[in-house]
Amino acid sequence: MSINKPIAKPSNHQAVLLRGLVVWVIFMFAEVLHGTARILWLEPLIGDVKARQISVFTGLAIILAIVIASVRWIDSNRGL
Repeated sequence: MSINKPIAKPSNHQAVLLRGLVVWVIFMFAEVLHGTARILWLEPLIGDVKARQISVFTGLAIILAIVIASVRWIDSNRGL
């Protein structure tokens, strides 16, 4: 029995799933920051309802930016 066994490289399928999980965590972090910014800065200026309405569109823009930035990195078509 060898103690110094090399660590197996993840398969392409596992790599895609891991990268998807990383992007999902980035989504969560970005949206938490987005909600915090809405409450702290936008809501006091324009009120709750208007801040939520604006926040829908800024949230969509944040998600779109993350998707555009990460779609090539995930590379889900390779090897599946």
